[in-house]
Amino acid sequence: MNTKTKNGVALVIVIVLILLFSAIILSVVLTSTTAYRRSVYFRDRNIAFNLAQIGIADALYKLNYRYHDPGHYYGFRPDGECLLLSDGAPKNGDIFTYTLKATEIGFPLASINDGVTVQLIINDGTYPDTLLAIGKYRGRTAKLSAGIRTLSDENTNLQRPLADSADWDTKGVPEAFNKHVIYAGSVSGTGTTVKGNIATSSPKPDPWPATWTDATWIQTSISLPKPIVPYVPFETNPDYPPSPDWNGWIEFQMRGQPRYRIDGGSWNLITGYPGGGVSYSADGTNTETFTFTGTFNPQGRKIYVRASFSPSGRSGGACFDGSSGNINIVNSVLADGNIVFKGNVNLSQNAIFEADVNNDGVGTLIIHPNTTFSGSDLIVYDYNGNGSFVINQANITINGALITNCSMTIGANANNFRIDATTSTKNAAIILYSPQTTTFTLSSTPDITLGNSQHYAFLLLAQNVDPLAVKQLTVNIGTSGNVDFFTRPIINLGNKATFVAYSTAIPPSIPHAINLNIGSGSYYAKIPGLIFSYGNPGNITLNNANTYINGCLVANGTVTLNSGTLVYDKNALSADRVNIYSGFAGGRRIYLPMNWKLQW
Repeated sequence: MNTKTKNGVALVIVIVLILLFSAIILSVVLTSTTAYRRSVYFRDRNIAFNLAQIGIADALYKLNYRYHDPGHYYGFRPDGECLLLSDGAPKNGDIFTYTLKATEIGFPLASINDGVTVQLIINDGTYPDTLLAIGKYRGRTAKLSAGIRTLSDENTNLQRPLADSADWDTKGVPEAFNKHVIYAGSVSGTGTTVKGNIATSSPKPDPWPATWTDATWIQTSISLPKPIVPYVPFETNPDYPPSPDWNGWIEFQMRGQPRYRIDGGSWNLITGYPGGGVSYSADGTNTETFTFTGTFNPQGRKIYVRASFSPSGRSGGACFDGSSGNINIVNSVLADGNIVFKGNVNLSQNAIFEADVNNDGVGTLIIHPNTTFSGSDLIVYDYNGNGSFVINQANITINGALITNCSMTIGANANNFRIDATTSTKNAAIILYSPQTTTFTLSSTPDITLGNSQHYAFLLLAQNVDPLAVKQLTVNIGTSGNVDFFTRPIINLGNKATFVAYSTAIPPSIPHAINLNIGSGSYYAKIPGLIFSYGNPGNITLNNANTYINGCLVANGTVTLNSGTLVYDKNALSADRVNIYSGFAGGRRIYLPMNWKLQW
């Protein structure tokens, strides 16, 4: 092969190799370019997706936390802020739209056209409320939608502000209490050490108290629910004997001699009472007493002990002495003087005890030491509404609930006072329900056992039956004697409320204050669980450095923190509180996303 031929072959080989390497290089370049373009495409798509997520988060933040007050409606203005009242209330089928620029929310290299468009589509009767966010970045688009969890249907009332009452606002779900120690209209005072979150409609204190190093604060409108009000037998007028022809009653009276009559019949000497078990005594002054012992049988009738007919001017009292045997008491027991209990007393269901029926100021209910009540609830009543009831003796046991419409005091000397409410159908171990200005004072620590029917340990109700009357319920816990429910725990308290003080005042514009005072200058109170005060207004005040609350204070008025310690308890306000407050599992309502959908 000559030289020219060899050179020609070599040239062909070089050209082929050049073409081959060029093809390889071109392939690499094309592959790299495609991969780069694909990576840029997916990068831009992911940024657009991120923008859509930011849009959903921004809308939820504004609905939940930016504006939660009566001045804003559910919905958005074009500038992205929640609707003002001047914008008018939204309606079903409305669509609200606003835009966020990418350069303003953390994307400095974005163009002026990049960003996210957010829409709130209001329930139109077919589809639920929906948030739709369309993110755009360098020509790429990502669409993300999320439904808003709601307790409503197609008839949702949208003419309510974001922070409206949980009783009315059907949008959203109740907010978890999340380590809250106070939900109140306002908070006053900084002397209490606070560990937990505070939510009020009043502004955050400035400067921040040094004792609140473990506390947080959120300012929001507070709309509190109402506790369940039980039926109590004395809500209507008592069945006073329609003298002189009353059926179902046994009347006792001093008429020159101690006498009785049954069902409005003729008067008979007490010595002739069938079955015996009744005796009479007098102290020579103004006290007349009929004493009933274990052999007494009222034969299903109510008992009324009248003031003396002859001689006149002496109050008629009743003493039920179970020292040597059980006393069976049926229905109501009325006396113009005192009603006294001793020993073992067996109560019939809904037996009502009222002393000083004739309202001459003479007569009260007296429980001797070492007295035990069984069979049913102990119900102490005052028809005139201004009575008082004191337990200040040792070793008193009530196997049932304690119910009264009187001002009631459990004194500092009420040692070993026990209430076992497990057999009671009432929803609290101690119930005070009064239409008058009333005071409840707790100066010692009773042993309390709750059952399945109880939602509260103490339920203190102010019933305003006169819409024009200004009334007040004062609750004093540990103000004249130490109270400690940690050394003497309430059995089966669990997630149940400890103290609930509530006014049923109608209309609510009439002042009917609830003032719940915990501790004093000389005495303290230590209480676990939920303490609730609702009135017009409902207030709570903490005093004494040794006062300690491990739970939560809830009030629609002012919580005053003068001294003591307040620490959150996760059990104080938990999701199962629907049994305590109908529909109440938290403070304000919040809006949660559901059914996320990605539409590239």
